[in-house]
Amino acid sequence: MPDTKTNLGLQSRRDAAFARGLGNQLPVYVDRARNAELWDVEGRRYIDFGSGIAVLNTGHLHPKVQAAAAAQLERFSHTCLMVTPYESATVTVTVGVCGPSMNLTLKNFACWPSQQVHRLSV
Repeated sequence: MPDTKTNLGLQSRRDAAFARGLGNQLPVYVDRARNAELWDVEGRRYIDFGSGIAVLNTGHLHPKVQAAAAAQLERFSHTCLMVTPYESATVTVTVGVCGPSMNLTLKNFACWPSQQVHRLSV
C-alpha cells in the first residue's frame, strides 16, 4: 500500500482508483487552506491560483462564508432541487452590463445550498 502521507503516495492511490480520463494537473494534495494559500499533506505552502468557483473572490475559510455555511447547515445541507426545492433557488439577480441601458438577468440553475451560502454571504 502506498504511503498516504505524501503527495506521490496519494497520487498512486488516486491513479489506481480513478479512470485515466479524469486527470489532475499536479500531484499536490491539499491538507488545509486559508485565504489565498494552500498547504499540502507534506506541509509545503502554495499560493492558490487554481481555486474552485467563487473561492478566489473571498479566499478559503472567509469568516462570513463560514458563518453563512454554519447557519445553512442548521437548516439543511442538501435536497434534490427537482424533488424538494428551496427558497434560495428562486433568486434572480439583475446586473448592469455596459451601463444602465443594457441589463442582464442572471437566473439560478441547480445550485445547491453550499454554493448558495457562499454566493449570498459575500
